[in-house]
Amino acid sequence: MASRNTKDKELGKKSLFFILKFLAVFLLLSWFFNLRPISDLLIHFFVLVMQCLLFILGEGSVNIVNNELAVNSIPLIVAKECTGAAMYSLFIAFALAYGISRKTCKYAVYGLCILIGLNILRLFTLLISTFLGVSIFNFTHDFLWPSTFFVFTLLAVLFYIRKSSP
Repeated sequence: MASRNTKDKELGKKSLFFILKFLAVFLLLSWFFNLRPISDLLIHFFVLVMQCLLFILGEGSVNIVNNELAVNSIPLIVAKECTGAAMYSLFIAFALAYGISRKTCKYAVYGLCILIGLNILRLFTLLISTFLGVSIFNFTHDFLWPSTFFVFTLLAVLFYIRKSSP
């Protein structure tokens, strides 16, 4: 019985330490991604991605000024929230708190690349939704993608756990 209590206490300490590491790293990464040069770099990157996607689509009227786009008269502003930095922070913080080694580092990079690719897909579908009307765009932007992006971040975390477990 004493052995079981000792194991429970040890598991509790490990869990608490994991949560504290996760929160510390998440807050540090959130601060980092909110630094003006970093957030501006991410915004400019995703504006460039949107320009490339619009070129591929080759339809509609588009006006681009800095981080503001007007696609088929629907105004789009690429803000720091559009970059997915919060989800990247969540995933990286989890990977670092869970434990990262030389062997598992590639899985953390894969997970991050999957999330960046998903964000590019999100931007692509948002651009397509501008051709379908404001109500479709609003639904896609305000409901569909925030929940989908969060679920895929959790799936990336599960992918990392599965690949990094012995």
